[in-house]
Amino acid sequence: MHTGDAMRDMQPLLDNAGRNIVVDCTRLAYVSSSALRAFLLLRKKSRASGGRITIHGMRDDVKQVFIISGFLGLFDFE
Repeated sequence: MHTGDAMRDMQPLLDNAGRNIVVDCTRLAYVSSSALRAFLLLRKKSRASGGRITIHGMRDDVKQVFIISGFLGLFDFE
């Protein structure tokens, strides 16, 4: 997910943030700080509406960014 694309790509999810959402990250090879912000905003909006975010298929090297940034405990992973 490139810096300029993060919010645009997640907008449909943000529009449905009250639901339980599974984000398919099997093709995600890189996560920028903008993408991390988008994930955090998605979590915030979803939780405010009673929803949950589950991240599916994230590669270990991308997951390391979530670990380093302290985001690992904020999401469910499968």
